[in-house]
Amino acid sequence: MTDRSARPGTRRIDKLRPALSRRQQRLASLLRREIDDIYRQIDTQLTRLAEIQLQFAELRSKLRNL
Repeated sequence: MTDRSARPGTRRIDKLRPALSRRQQRLASLLRREIDDIYRQIDTQLTRLAEIQLQFAELRSKLRNL
């Protein structure tokens, strides 16, 4: 999974957090969790895509050998 500190948007949230009110800090935490969830979904989809590409390459190889 991608390093959290390197994700676009999260670095800014972390940098601004100390200057925010409690309510804003809660919202920043929620936003950070949403960003993390989106990156997890992207990672899952990229993994699935890699699996499909591998299966496709294997099938193409089998077809060539027929």
